[in-house]
Amino acid sequence: MKKVLVVNDCKFESLIMKDFLSDIGYSVEVTNEYNVFIQIKTFKPDIVIVNLIMKDTTGDTIISHVKRTHPEIICLLSSCDLLKLEDFAHSKVDEVIHTPVSRSRLSEILDETLSKYDTKNVIKKDINEIFQRLNSKRNSNDKDINTTVLQEVILTSTANVYLFCPYCGYKLEEKDKNFLFCPYCGQRIKS
Repeated sequence: MKKVLVVNDCKFESLIMKDFLSDIGYSVEVTNEYNVFIQIKTFKPDIVIVNLIMKDTTGDTIISHVKRTHPEIICLLSSCDLLKLEDFAHSKVDEVIHTPVSRSRLSEILDETLSKYDTKNVIKKDINEIFQRLNSKRNSNDKDINTTVLQEVILTSTANVYLFCPYCGYKLEEKDKNFLFCPYCGQRIKS
């Protein structure tokens, strides 16, 4: 069961969020802005949901500090304002929740966020594998280190999401990731 820490200085909002999260199958603790880091140490949450506006700070500031010390924790920012995720890239917010939110919508948001986070972890694992294989070739004194190993690992990636073209190395933008062929060099990047 995933653990969620709700950080909000409004007890009413916290209780509603706690009830919703409990109903959809999460283990939940509630805290305020002053005790968030103590709760993270003791409760060890997988997910932290932080309200944007609090008495002495903002949620994005708290998330920034959480991500600095615990990058593995998924952090969501909640607010009744119409926020855009892009506006909080500097603080490493993983997703935004517009409140009030229904139980079913909250469940959808968490499912989507967890899915995205899992995909990021698969990509990180693939990249680590790439560097391990390249280093093993380098350690075996093979002077002919080319992109073959890199291409093989990326083409067999289970995530099927590419950060860059394995042939020309060009960084692929979000719009480019649906192509079968690299839009820059023309090589096939998806099987």
